[in-house]
Amino acid sequence: MAELLGLFDEVVRIQLAISDPGPGGDRSGLGAIGLITSAGVVDAYPEILAEWEKIPEKDREEILSWRKSAPGLNEREVIYKAAGKIRTVYKPEQGMQEMLRATVEFEIKTEHLIDRLAAQFP
Repeated sequence: MAELLGLFDEVVRIQLAISDPGPGGDRSGLGAIGLITSAGVVDAYPEILAEWEKIPEKDREEILSWRKSAPGLNEREVIYKAAGKIRTVYKPEQGMQEMLRATVEFEIKTEHLIDRLAAQFP
């Protein structure tokens, strides 16, 4: 489990870097990213483990060794820093606002259709 959770380190760190509003911004939700990822891994552990075990043991050992090595750690740090710079061209909060707007519109349309159907079949 620890090895598999470690493989998700990059995903968590990239999401943290992209989502971090920086100094002065609301950073209260950042802690949830790691928790949600961990919960997802725990929830899907059998499937993730099965995929991991499809990789030959020798290759799995090499992957884990690389991740622990200085170049592997450095690589992840560079990826994390690069992801933080993505905010200059990508604003995740704008995408979330658009998704929320679309969700509300969808809910309104769904409720309207349900009401129409209910009226047709009393």
